[in-house]
Amino acid sequence: MEHSSKSPGQMGYLRILNGAALPFPVHISLDHRPFAAGVRPFTATGYDCGDPGKRNLRILDGSDPSVLVLEEQVEIPQGGFATVVLADSSRSGIRLFSLADLDCRLMAGVQSCIRAFNGAMEGEALSLAQWNGRILWQQVPFGGASSYCSIPPGPHSFYALSDSSRSPLSSLSLNLQPGYAYTLYLAGNTWTAGGLRILPAIDGR
Repeated sequence: MEHSSKSPGQMGYLRILNGAALPFPVHISLDHRPFAAGVRPFTATGYDCGDPGKRNLRILDGSDPSVLVLEEQVEIPQGGFATVVLADSSRSGIRLFSLADLDCRLMAGVQSCIRAFNGAMEGEALSLAQWNGRILWQQVPFGGASSYCSIPPGPHSFYALSDSSRSPLSSLSLNLQPGYAYTLYLAGNTWTAGGLRILPAIDGR
């Protein structure tokens, strides 16, 4: 992101997850400095470090960089990790949400940590369950994140569902590693070709 004289503990770490079903990739800049180029829908950048504080984030159309898609302020946390999520919005086309990310190594034990974020289907809460029928989180609102919970490491299968349809909207199989934190991002929707997806990301690394 940039060179700084601060120590690593004084810096912050930021990544961008493009969870919007846009028909083009996006270019991203912070304070008019390039951050990431050609970020395709349903993909994420890696973390990059920078001075903590509020920054001006610009989203440009990757197929025509003269087109400004969105411009907002985001905050880089001091000594922490954050993810900015691009999500579809029926009102404004695209919205940004910021999440503070946990490093699971800060938690005791050899469990994995996991949470869910609903960036799909604006106006409808979604739930996340395991294939054994266990509901992990119920009615996570649009733009909301669940709390982290511990879960045994190893292979797991998850599915998303809504109150209006108890049939799975999307599913994901994932092998969780001990001592790692994960966010399962619900992105997209049920009425476009890409559908609703569950996008896994490792947090704080």
